[in-house]
Amino acid sequence: MAHQQEEKQPITIVTACMQVDGFPTFALTEVEVTAEKRAEGAHYYLAQTELLERGFEEPFVHFDSFEAPSFLHPAVKGFLADNEPVALQAAS
Repeated sequence: MAHQQEEKQPITIVTACMQVDGFPTFALTEVEVTAEKRAEGAHYYLAQTELLERGFEEPFVHFDSFEAPSFLHPAVKGFLADNEPVALQAAS
């Protein structure tokens, strides 16, 4: 019997992290995972990989849209609309 692959769903993650200049900031990341992989925490690893590629630095404190308090995602979206993080390192 063929195993039906579970469909991936998008999930938005707010992360408190560091900018390359050493100042704290927030970042938003959207990844796609199955419900099973979300339960295993794989979405946080995907977000962390993307954040590192975008130039953000550890520590990373993640809150997905299911676990975060109801005010957090809208508040961070507002913050990011008013404050552009300095994430990418300057070319050397």
